[in-house]
Amino acid sequence: MVRGTGGDAEVIGSAGRVRVDRGDGGGAPTRDVTVWHPTRAARAVGVVIEDADPYRLVDRVVPPVRLADADVARWEGRLAGAWQVLRDGHPQLAAGVDAAVSAVVPLPVAQRFRSFSATSGDAVGSVELTEPPDPVDGAATLAHEFRHTVLSAVLHLCDLIDPQAPPVLRYAPWRDDPRPPHGVLHGIYAFFGVTEFWRRQRRLAVGADAMLAHFEFALWRGEVLDTATEMLRTGPLTALGRRFVTGIRTTVQGWLPEPVPVETRRLAELATADSRALWRIHHLEPDSAAVERLAAAWAAGAAAPPAAVPARLVPDPGARALDTRASLARLWLADRDAFRRTERAGPGREYRGASAADCALVAGDRARARQGYAADVQRDGDDRRALVGLGLAIGDGEPAGWTLLRRPELVRAVAAAAVDRGGEAPDPSALAAWLLPASVQPDEPDASGQPDVSGQRLARDDAAAAARLIRE
Repeated sequence: MVRGTGGDAEVIGSAGRVRVDRGDGGGAPTRDVTVWHPTRAARAVGVVIEDADPYRLVDRVVPPVRLADADVARWEGRLAGAWQVLRDGHPQLAAGVDAAVSAVVPLPVAQRFRSFSATSGDAVGSVELTEPPDPVDGAATLAHEFRHTVLSAVLHLCDLIDPQAPPVLRYAPWRDDPRPPHGVLHGIYAFFGVTEFWRRQRRLAVGADAMLAHFEFALWRGEVLDTATEMLRTGPLTALGRRFVTGIRTTVQGWLPEPVPVETRRLAELATADSRALWRIHHLEPDSAAVERLAAAWAAGAAAPPAAVPARLVPDPGARALDTRASLARLWLADRDAFRRTERAGPGREYRGASAADCALVAGDRARARQGYAADVQRDGDDRRALVGLGLAIGDGEPAGWTLLRRPELVRAVAAAAVDRGGEAPDPSALAAWLLPASVQPDEPDASGQPDVSGQRLARDDAAAAARLIRE
């Protein structure tokens, strides 16, 4: 019960009573007085800046962390800038965000190109958000979380994923970890919104900002299309879910003919291949008996048996920052001077796991990148990031590059088995080229009965390319 007493109030409950002062500076509160702090809001955009609710974070309960007035003012400015980008260039999206987002939970600023945001299906309308570094980044993040908010509301009304289906973990290109079907579906819809945002923003931006926008559009239209296609092929969708994902896939297919600058396409394709190969080398484990047979054949100087080697999902909890090269690509496009400073200072200081070879690869110097990655692997034979980087530098037009990008987990496993048998560490390029006949992923469930969850089933043209490389 709450009882008013003039300008103050008394809150009475089963545990006792507390006097609440209105906190207007009318006298110093005594020890038995709790000062009331009003909820702050970003007045220009009409959302609450939520720093007190103990349930404001998606994954845990936390005490209030009252922002200083200067911080609130800065956040008001950041949010006003992001909303202005939406209202000026994306009016329909702005209307949706206005209607759907009612509270922003402020989080500290993140590393450049790694803004974090989150929503919860149990708190529709609230968005956790790291402080936007610029208005466009803030607008893109709101576009992303708006789609999550909408889908969360839809999923309260109907099932898009079969509730009886087992939650088999799958590849999602926007995450380091394998994701359950609901998570993949959320990502498809959220990044569909992100793609749509960048599709329009690239026509409004100029200079380096336009190049970055073209890159984001090129990257995410491909990733959304591929993930939606695989979800339709093997995902546990209901009839309504299939209709929903088909609509997304059809829309994105219509965007494929839209041109982007050559450099942004190159880097988007590099980021896509990198993400998939790194996910595989961290989370897939080839059949151990097949690996031993291959290691024995390698040691004997025989040809690789042409039998496909299945792999099973073994999530690696230590997989982190699989987007490092993509972040460097964004820096290269957005701020060439900052890229060069990062390169000179040591890219690993700025981006976890980044190397000089990564900078060379992003800058288009594949020969220097290949040399750098080979040296990195020689120093550490289990450097998974360098092994995939070597495949990117070689390219999938050569047998070694093809295998390192399509089956990096197999190259890593056979190399380790060869060493365990008492042999020298194989040259990774030579081993990868030798493994090409065994690198075709079987188009069938593995021994556990699970379908391929990597999102990388070989298309017919991929298989044909592998056959050509083998013949050559």
